Amino acid sequence: MSDPRPMGLHGSSAVRAAAAGPTVASLFRDSARANAASPAIVGAGNTISYGMLNERVNRLASALRHDGVMAGDRVAIVSENRSEYIEIVLACAKIGAIAACQNWRQAAPELAHCLRLVEPRFIFASPRFAEAAASLGLAYPLALFGDGYEHMLDTGSPQEPDISASAEDGLLILYTSGTTGLPKGAVISHRAIIARALVMMADWAIRPSDGSIAWSPLFHMAAADPALAALCHGAPVYIVDGFDADAIAQALAEIDVGWFVLMPGMIERMIEAQRRAPNPPRRVAAAGCMANLVPPAQIAEISRLVAAPFLNSFGSTETGIAPVAVITGGARGIGGTAAGILRDRGWNVHSLDRQPNPDPAITSHICDVTSDHELSACASEIGGMDALIACAGINLRPDDNRAEQLTLDAWNKTLAVNLTGVMLSVRAFRPAMHNDGAIVLLSSIAALRAMPLADAYTASKGALVALTRSWSVDYGRFGIRVNCICPGPTATEMMSGVMEGFSSSQQLQLPQQRMARPEEVANLIAFLVSPEASYISGAIIPVDGGAAAHSAGMPFPKRRVKK
Repeated sequence: MSDPRPMGLHGSSAVRAAAAGPTVASLFRDSARANAASPAIVGAGNTISYGMLNERVNRLASALRHDGVMAGDRVAIVSENRSEYIEIVLACAKIGAIAACQNWRQAAPELAHCLRLVEPRFIFASPRFAEAAASLGLAYPLALFGDGYEHMLDTGSPQEPDISASAEDGLLILYTSGTTGLPKGAVISHRAIIARALVMMADWAIRPSDGSIAWSPLFHMAAADPALAALCHGAPVYIVDGFDADAIAQALAEIDVGWFVLMPGMIERMIEAQRRAPNPPRRVAAAGCMANLVPPAQIAEISRLVAAPFLNSFGSTETGIAPVAVITGGARGIGGTAAGILRDRGWNVHSLDRQPNPDPAITSHICDVTSDHELSACASEIGGMDALIACAGINLRPDDNRAEQLTLDAWNKTLAVNLTGVMLSVRAFRPAMHNDGAIVLLSSIAALRAMPLADAYTASKGALVALTRSWSVDYGRFGIRVNCICPGPTATEMMSGVMEGFSSSQQLQLPQQRMARPEEVANLIAFLVSPEASYISGAIIPVDGGAAAHSAGMPFPKRRVKK
């Protein structure tokens, strides 16, 4: 028997299945039930709890339905940031309507055009923009915030309405700037808002308890996305009326913040406000955007003041979210230098070490790479990432020696950190690595030529060379590249300890007559994790000033210094 259901788009069972799933309305409803007494909206000396906000949203949803607003209808908003703005968006979410968020910066003809595009059942306006909205001469009903708006809520029912929206239904209409003609409306679905929230949480280590500061206009995704994300998981939204640096600094001191939205032209004023603020920020997961447009000194200072990494993210039509790098042994030495270089290039950098990285713009995780449990916990906290750089390592000379003289403890400890720790790091982080990711292992010149009196160190570093070749094949099908760097003697704190007891003439037995500087190795790391190295995998690259190429037993030519 043939299926009597229509075969068109809306009759497809596949489409119905795709539309299943949570909505902003259902997530907010559940958050309100679980956090009824917790603050939902904060600002201007006023706090609205989740329970109170949900009741007001239900009343407005009921009133809108009573006035004929149905699923799919548009409700326009012309207002600065305020609590009523969020109430309207959430009420639309519950009844399946779409909030058309108007850019009040537009000229009157542009604003009228945007309103005609969506044919709203209502236009809600704040007193500040009431005259501008009324002067457009449009036939759509105009409702003003104030006594009339509160009376509308009084007529509605506080009972939870039946949610009419599905995940694929539109919730917001946001507008382009109009640089290529008249502004155009983009419909943002419930699913898209939820998906972007999950991506931000995964990539920027945002916790469910992290709130949002809505200072940029709610007609833009930079404010709308983080605000709705916070309300979906029970965190507060701190509303600020425009860029008021001192008010934002106060908000940072009062609530934990996920993404601290900060535009390039405003950073200097925010730095000044944060310096004079009486209290430091409570917690910021990530700050800023468009790092390529910001002077490095400003990035360093605002990152220090808010103790958070600065993002190099742009809008959805410009580029993706800043790449994430995880560096074991990232507190100092070559790993610490690589962390700073990647930070300066716009990466979101996480350092895993037994001590914190001193740079507040780098997220530090106190972690022992020999602990499978600690590495797994860090991987769960960090989420999606693009590069794993294994720099953690030890050299236990003189306890590490030739076979009959080295201690078994030195052998076990060296292999536990230098070899097993690398394997455990790859095992913990590889599943969360994005396609086209990169793994860089830090081996040693000891893997390529004889290094006397260090059997454990030599064995561990030689094994990394072998694993590089194996992993480059194993993970190549995921688009993940694996490469290995073999530095020669490098001027780090660990190397200075290793070289104690050697004469100055012994220390200079290198073709370049000097040790490498950490940045000379770290710059290669940064290259290997970049798109420019997209076809390099399985490579074993010495950075040793030519030492590995030199014939054993031959004297090094003396350096000639030009006069």
